[in-house]
Parts: sequence; C-alpha cells; structure tokens
Amino acid sequence: MIVRRLLATSPALLLAACAMPGYEIEDAGSNSPWYQGSDPRARDEATVDYEPKVTKITPDMIADMKSDTGPAYPSDMPRSEEPFRYRVGPGDVLNVVVFNHPELTNPAGTSESSESSGRLVNADGMLYFPFVGEIDVAGLTLDEIRRKLAEGLSRVIRDPQVDVRVSQYRSQQVFITGDIPRPCSVPVTDLPLTILKAFDACSTLAGSEGAVGIQSVSLIRDGEAYPIDLNAMYRTGDLVHLRDGDRLIVDDGASRIFVVGEFEDQVAAPFSAGGMTLADAIAAGQGLNLETADPGAIYVIRGFVGQEPTPDGEVRTLRKPHIYHLNASSVDSLILADQFPLQPRDVVYAAPAGLVNFNRALSQITPSLNLLFQSYLIYDRRGND
Repeated sequence: MIVRRLLATSPALLLAACAMPGYEIEDAGSNSPWYQGSDPRARDEATVDYEPKVTKITPDMIADMKSDTGPAYPSDMPRSEEPFRYRVGPGDVLNVVVFNHPELTNPAGTSESSESSGRLVNADGMLYFPFVGEIDVAGLTLDEIRRKLAEGLSRVIRDPQVDVRVSQYRSQQVFITGDIPRPCSVPVTDLPLTILKAFDACSTLAGSEGAVGIQSVSLIRDGEAYPIDLNAMYRTGDLVHLRDGDRLIVDDGASRIFVVGEFEDQVAAPFSAGGMTLADAIAAGQGLNLETADPGAIYVIRGFVGQEPTPDGEVRTLRKPHIYHLNASSVDSLILADQFPLQPRDVVYAAPAGLVNFNRALSQITPSLNLLFQSYLIYDRRGND
C-alpha cells in the first residue's frame, strides 16, 4: 500500500505515528511542525487549546449538512460584472476584410492563405494597414478596431465595408500547473474561458488519468490565492471566467482522506471526484480491527489543515478541529456512515477499546496526523507511486 511505502521511507513519520493511542510510544514530542508558530507558547503542548467541537452524527445532522452546500469560490474573489468582450493585445494576428477590395484584403494575391496575410499587432500595440497607417489597437474590441479602419479608409474609398477577425490569439494566456503531467498554457479567445474549459483545452491533460480526479484547485489572481471547489461548480453551474495572467494550481496531493487508528489497514485514500462518505473511508481501511477497536468511537476529524492556501503555497493550520462522532456499534449506524459526506483532508479515526478521554487522545494524535499529511504531500510530489 502507498502509506506502508511512505512509512518505510520516513522513519520520523513511523515514530510519530506510534504516538497514537493504542501504540507503544506515549509522546510524539514538541518538535513536530504542528507546534511551530509565531506564538512561543504554541510550542508548549500544555498551552495549546485542543478543545474541539464534537457533533454526534445523526440523520438530522446529515440532512442539515447536505442542504448547506458551500460556494464554488470565495465571495471576496474579484470578478467582472460586465459581459465578456475580447480585447486585442500585442502579438495577436488580425485578418482585415475590405469587401469589394481584394487588393487590400489579400495584398499578395489569391495564392496566399488568409492566415499568412494576417496583420500582426506589434509589441507596442500598433497595427499597420494600407491607406490608414499605424493605429493603436491594444485594449480595443474588434468592433472598435473595425470602426477605426473604416474611418481611415473612408478617405480613399467611398463607404468602405470592413470586417475584422482574430486569426491567432497570442496576447493573453492562462497558465495551468501543479499536479499534472506537464504545465500548459491556454489562450484567452473571443469565447469566455472558464476553469472547466481551460482544463479541457490543456493539451497535457488530454487522455491523462490525472485529469479525471482533479479536485483541489487554487486560482492565483492579482497575487492572491482563491480555493476553487470544482464539485460545487459542477453542481451549481456557477462558472468563473478566467483573465489574462490567471494561474490554476492543481494540488491533488491534498485530495486525500486519512484513515488511521484501529483499522485493519491505515491508508491515505484518494478523494473521489464524485465525493466520498464515511462508509467509503471505512471500507478503504479494510474495516475495523474487531480485536482492538471500539465500534462506538469512530470519529471524523476536520480542520487540522485549513482549506485556504496562502499565496506562498502553504496551507493555513487550524488548532481547533471539528469532530464528528459515530457510534457504529449498531447495524443501523452503517446507514448513517453511508450518508455522511467527507471532505478532502478529513481524518477518519477509530479509537481503541478502553479509551476514556478523547480530548487527551486528540492532543496525542494531532502531531502525528499533521506529520502524516505533510510527509505524504512530499512523498506524492516526488512522483512515487
């Protein structure tokens, strides 16, 4: 399994994992990355507030959770309210058609293709056209350029009929990188470019297995990082139009569910593009270890690592997780497990039999879970399988 190979490559992680309740070593130590922060007191385990919010998993709670669908993107993300209109920039190639005047439309004759007869917008944003001269077209729409050319040609042609099209879009790009086979760039054209269309147009994702399960995406715009929920975007149909210079960072290394504790197998299960439930996670761990686990103490720990990435590529760490508790000692609880939706980076923890104080257990497993998460990302990004 992936996690077993990971543990074999990281002795520090192996020692930290042993700090979980039910294992031999009692203290993971205060040198874990979890304790690093600007507040010196955060390095002292006794001063860290582990008091979580614990919610019992019930049918009503699951119904409320499903009705509370989160947004596809943060509300503070800048968006344009105006209808999209493509604006020409340096490097674009334009085709100018002057009706009834083929000598202007195709000066080199009919043997030259329309693409090769295109007019290049130079680095200064200037376009040259016969009988008009150089005109500044950078930042103009095609209609605005057409009117400028018609006005210039009206000095030598009576009532000129002009059409302008873009034959090559080269001035504006959106960049996609991260956990994909190769980084790629997608041109911005006269059709609005959405995030979903950008992934479809990325040549390095075509036919790639990695494109199927893309979940964790950050949009870098104007130096700020905005997490995008692709599943919510599919459900709501609320599309985000991309701009020139936008960057999409795919971080599927974070799309994992960590199954730890008294399971038959402890794994970092890939988060399915269609979503996962608590029952899926239990199945990924090969079920409970009936000899050591307490069926009445299954927990979903959410919030150890924040969902909002920072501009420097890090993730915001939270010290107060939200805990969801499932009593799986009865058969009907499996129905609740099959209905409880998980989120990427959730930790599913099966407590050992005889556990008295879960808060104490949480304070012990927190450094191990954080180290497990960080080490798995490092391992996954090195390209190991």
